[in-house]
Amino acid sequence: MAFVQGVAGAGKSTVLEAAARTLEGEGRRLHGLAFQNKMVADMKAGAGIEAQTIASFVWQGERHLAFPDTPAAQAKRDEMKNTVLVVDEMSMVSNDDLLRLFEVAAALGVEAIRGVGDKQQLMPINAGKAFSVVQAAGAPVAYMNDNLRQRTDVLRTVAELANVGRASAAVRVLGDNVIETKGGDQSPVEVAADRWLALSPEERSLTAVFASGRETRGDINTRIQEGLTADGTLRGPGLDVTVHDRVSLTPEELRYTQFYKVGQQVTVTGHIPELGLRRGGTYEVTRVFTNKVEMRRGSEKIRFAPRKLDPTVTLERLQISTLDSVRLHEGETIRWTTNDTERGMDNAALATVTGIENGRVTVELASKDTITLEPGDPMLSRLSLAYALNMHMAQGITTDKGIGVMLSHETNLSNQRLFNVLVTRVRDAITLATDNTDKLMRQLDRNPGDKTSSLETVGRLVVDGPEAKARAADDALTAAFDSLTAGDAAGLPDNAPILLANLPDLPDLPPMPASTTDWSKGGMEGAGMEALGMDGAATDGADGRQAADPSRSAVDPTAPDRPDTDRTGDGRDAPGIDRVLSSADRDALADLPDLADLPPFPASDTDWSKTGMEAPGRDEPLDDLALDDARDGDASDRRDDMRGDDLGHPSEERDDLSSLPPMPPRDPDLPLPEKRLGLDL
Repeated sequence: MAFVQGVAGAGKSTVLEAAARTLEGEGRRLHGLAFQNKMVADMKAGAGIEAQTIASFVWQGERHLAFPDTPAAQAKRDEMKNTVLVVDEMSMVSNDDLLRLFEVAAALGVEAIRGVGDKQQLMPINAGKAFSVVQAAGAPVAYMNDNLRQRTDVLRTVAELANVGRASAAVRVLGDNVIETKGGDQSPVEVAADRWLALSPEERSLTAVFASGRETRGDINTRIQEGLTADGTLRGPGLDVTVHDRVSLTPEELRYTQFYKVGQQVTVTGHIPELGLRRGGTYEVTRVFTNKVEMRRGSEKIRFAPRKLDPTVTLERLQISTLDSVRLHEGETIRWTTNDTERGMDNAALATVTGIENGRVTVELASKDTITLEPGDPMLSRLSLAYALNMHMAQGITTDKGIGVMLSHETNLSNQRLFNVLVTRVRDAITLATDNTDKLMRQLDRNPGDKTSSLETVGRLVVDGPEAKARAADDALTAAFDSLTAGDAAGLPDNAPILLANLPDLPDLPPMPASTTDWSKGGMEGAGMEALGMDGAATDGADGRQAADPSRSAVDPTAPDRPDTDRTGDGRDAPGIDRVLSSADRDALADLPDLADLPPFPASDTDWSKTGMEAPGRDEPLDDLALDDARDGDASDRRDDMRGDDLGHPSEERDDLSSLPPMPPRDPDLPLPEKRLGLDL
């Protein structure tokens, strides 16, 4: 196994075509796998290779795990001989799906597995983030860090910032391309839709509209459809169809009643023996109780407890959707919301309505094939308008221009990963519409859109934490300096900027405030100044600085015969003189910040000459007590050893409590208490 980590726009999909041709020349083949049918279709068209979904590959191969010695299993192993599997957009594949894929591939004797993706983009809906974990764990990884998609300096800078988690900075770089509707007459949805409608038909075909959430996407679709009807682009009276708008839920979420709503449609897509449900039925939720859900299909009524769903089964066996009404016209752009593989209709693939007659709808598929859907065809209820695209469905596509909508109050959807997908889909221009720019920037900074793996939780691996992000930022900075070095070799001036030219100068950033502290006085008068050779009282200069002492000559620390002025004859630190640092010490200190904007350290209110340890009721400090002479001598010797170290050691004399009367002996006839012994004593 080996992996390719590439930033958005690095040309990962293009590399697959070259890899396929190379393997073919060696008598081997490249077989593609992807999370969605739309990605599978793109791999077939773009790389010219055979491809299928991960789910279908696993389903076809799992039967051979239990019976590996059958003729069918041997035939499948012969088919997969000399085959390299490549998983595209691997960052979206869950742990369970990837594990099952590895198990099936091993059983079928697959030669090798390659994963391609970008760990900074969207993560799996289900548990895990395997693509990020394998990289952090040290798996073989090839990197593609050069962005080839964006064709302007601004967009390249925005993409780089988004890729390292600097979404708010990327918003600033976009400048006037960010449209804020706060206090205006239009909403972000209306701004996005109207801007797209104002384009020419040719420009519309080159411009995609992106929405962060389901509700926003639906509102944009409706407004654009109304505009296209008004300008005559959509033709005919239209046909009303009832469609299923899918609600994306994980298998674990389906085990809780709070995710079920009255009126929802529940389609059984797999056999569920623990609930007594078989594949194929569609029910309507009629009542939701604390622990149970009631569903009806015609006269059939079923009550079930979602918690009885087996949590170890991660296959999709229930699909939740809501019913909505859509009016279709000739010329309408739609997308499929489920698969009909036999007729070439893939989930998320686009199609165009070319004719409507007597309830029959004729569509042109993405493959340019034409098909007519009769009244009652199930695919007529498995479609939606496709003028706006959900950002979760946008990963992997490329367009010349884009208009995106992100709302500051969508706290879960407005995150750095979705923003990264939004700004890296386009080649030439992106417009972002939002309700409040400042709030959106703060929201993006707060929500990276990450999920935590179990290995991170127990501290065994650092994947997407601060340390990993710091490394990514360091790598980006290193790449910038490398490009500067390359510029020097090309004859560019030494002061050529690292960032690309023609970028906004971020005028909205406030200037750095000036320090209000007068550091010429240092704020360090008082105890300990004499030990530093900076007596606070000697400020003879007019500006408050210490006057130079002509009797003290400068010592060259680099001179080979310089006096060792920081030690006395017996090797102890000498008080009240300047220490002369070695060359290594000076180099180390030179790299430290000057911290000029920090306030001065406040003066202490404690008189440490008395050590703050006076005995109650006495006027004299403890130093005046008559203590044992021998102990005084030992303490004096120790104090002499510590003088001059500038640490302000207090006096070592302590009260030995010798003046207290002795503890009287215990009366042996007095019994000890049996309980609360410590408290009674």
